[in-house]
Amino acid sequence: MNDFNDFSSNYGINIVDDCLIVKLPVEVNEDSIISVSEEIMNTVTKSRFLGVIFDFGSVTIIDSFEFNKLRELILMIRMFGIMSVLAGLQPGVVSALVDMDVETNDLKAFLNLETALNYIVKELSTHEAINEVEEIENQDEYDISPDDEE
Repeated sequence: MNDFNDFSSNYGINIVDDCLIVKLPVEVNEDSIISVSEEIMNTVTKSRFLGVIFDFGSVTIIDSFEFNKLRELILMIRMFGIMSVLAGLQPGVVSALVDMDVETNDLKAFLNLETALNYIVKELSTHEAINEVEEIENQDEYDISPDDEE
């Protein structure tokens, strides 16, 4: 297994607004997908991130096997309660994925990194606000008790 420094130099890892951003290389291959999967799973289980964004901005070639492995990784990350999205897919890559009939229904994709980051931050702040309202409503339900039972 590669150490994190080898991994990050091949992929480019950044943390922005508590989101892990993984910049994928121009050509994605099986070995690199396995390496990225192991490293990201280790990273997201040790630290708390709001989301993981896979930046496809540089990717020009990816086959269905590699894409499906990334899809599996995204689903695993979600099982830890962390949002995971794609950003910057190039038209040629999208066309190839459609031609290969790759499953994408359970994935969220955004035109660029900025839009993906804004989506995650907005979704989580909305989700937190809903949770706070529900907590307040639940407290009100339980806090109501007659004080005058004498």
